[in-house]
Amino acid sequence: MPKRLLRRQNELDEAGGGYGGREWVLARSLCRFRRFDLGTVPTRDRAGALRLKIRQWTPFPSSGDYVVWRGDQALVWLWDAAGQQQALAEAGIRSARILPETVLHPLPASDGPRLIQSLEGVEGQHWQGGQLLASHWWPDAPTTAAWRHFQRSNGGIVLAEPPEVEPVTLLARPWGRPSRFAGWLGLDARQQQWGLIAVALVWWALVCWQLAVGWQWRQANEALAAQLDAEQAKVEPVLKLREQALAEREAALTLLQLLQYPRQLELWAALAEKLPRGSPKLIEWRYAVDKLEILVNDPEADPREYVSTLQTAPEFAEVSAEAGREPGQFRVRLQLKSRETAAETKE
Repeated sequence: MPKRLLRRQNELDEAGGGYGGREWVLARSLCRFRRFDLGTVPTRDRAGALRLKIRQWTPFPSSGDYVVWRGDQALVWLWDAAGQQQALAEAGIRSARILPETVLHPLPASDGPRLIQSLEGVEGQHWQGGQLLASHWWPDAPTTAAWRHFQRSNGGIVLAEPPEVEPVTLLARPWGRPSRFAGWLGLDARQQQWGLIAVALVWWALVCWQLAVGWQWRQANEALAAQLDAEQAKVEPVLKLREQALAEREAALTLLQLLQYPRQLELWAALAEKLPRGSPKLIEWRYAVDKLEILVNDPEADPREYVSTLQTAPEFAEVSAEAGREPGQFRVRLQLKSRETAAETKE
């Protein structure tokens, strides 16, 4: 239960509690009460209409209010907002929930008028159909004339004498709770409560549905991940074999490319057959897959003779020659023919 402070006209008492915030209970002597019937006002306009009526009725320069909706009826308690803020500041309290004393009185067992002992003075109430129709405060028990006037002004059955004053103990929770949207919706407190319960149930159902969907997705993802792992385990040996086959294919293609051209021994024999007899001296031999480059020392030879002679060999596609760095030397470059091309040339 929140810490409860009882505010009278000239006193401030603590009434227990100590957690969940503070409740500032205003004695009935500090409040004004009135019931407004807004049954003729469209539902969507009731909140605005009530604000207008309160401004027209309030006796305070600035007022605080506590509004409880009962169907089309608005039960309104007003107080001096500036005076209560000053009292809160003097008590060293920054904020508190302000409650009129009346909403903490126990509900009557039956309809009709009654007198209740308040925090100071007495409160007269008139109930009908479980609704509070009227309330009036007196500093002392009302006289017979004052009591009869209260009953007549509220259309009640006039009792000859005031009833006994009922001693009361304040409730732990108010029997009427204010709602910002109650006037617009046209709901009473019980309907508001059931509405909040319905909203909470819908919210909880949505949360449970989301959790269920999330759990199903998680289960499906885990099953899919397990299936993928199993398939990966099956496919992995095949992938390794494929990689090995591709590597072997590349090696085979490389070997086939090498075998397409004459071997160096064959090239040596072809050169020995075509080169002039006598003084030629082979200084350098550079072999690639489809190319051959030689450096020859033959001071008496004409490089063009070498080109024309070697060009006739079936192993060579193109032959070119250029002078070397030393006198009498020249470099011969030979583009090799593949075996298939060489065979076609012979035919």
